[in-house]
Amino acid sequence: MGIKSKPVADPALARDHKAGASVIIVQQAEHTQLGTISYEVRMLWQLHIAMAFQGFEFLLSVHEQIARVPIDTANSRTLVARSDPDLAAMAYGAGVQMVLNVVLTMQHFCEEVERRLGAEQDRTGTVGERIKRVFGLAGLAIDTQGYSAFQEMVERRDAIEHPKRESVRNSHATDWDKVPIGWLLTERAPRAFERWEIWFRSAVEQWKRHPAMQPRPGTLTVTRGIRSDRQAKKPPRESLRQASAEDG
Repeated sequence: MGIKSKPVADPALARDHKAGASVIIVQQAEHTQLGTISYEVRMLWQLHIAMAFQGFEFLLSVHEQIARVPIDTANSRTLVARSDPDLAAMAYGAGVQMVLNVVLTMQHFCEEVERRLGAEQDRTGTVGERIKRVFGLAGLAIDTQGYSAFQEMVERRDAIEHPKRESVRNSHATDWDKVPIGWLLTERAPRAFERWEIWFRSAVEQWKRHPAMQPRPGTLTVTRGIRSDRQAKKPPRESLRQASAEDG
């Protein structure tokens, strides 16, 4: 349970705003040393897709470096842990960031659609089932190629989160791609991302035109002049990271 917030009324802060003034929604976090921290509520799917793109772009750069690895006597570009740089580890790190955040993008986008439509949240079932249900409610198209590419990434996400013997070590002639790091070293990983991204961007544009997303006049009932009564302390001389480590 978090530290209890201490909001108090301060008449000096109770200012009127003109009709049509822009507002933001904020929430508070209570830091033991720094006091109250107010932060704007965000559309989290936008943060996750940005992180997914960072992973995707880094993965592409790793693939470019792999292309420059010399072909050895076994007619293979061999990547070992002692390599400098460790390209296999870099590809895995970039790919994990990409696929995890692709799935989180879809989960948080579905949450936004559900909330805007006032729909009940069904927490059972797979992410694919949630997408089909939510997109159906909003009338958003499900592109076959894009959805198939998404499912390909979901399978690797599942293998990363729930490792099994066949998804960690697998030299089968055709099942080698069950190992996420193997799949991430091939062109299939960035291609899957690209096909999903085309579909998702189209869905976002459809959602922007949905009646639930159109501006509507309304009146907000708020309590003016509220501030935190917790002391906003200055950072200690030692770094906050050191202080946090000591507390732990």
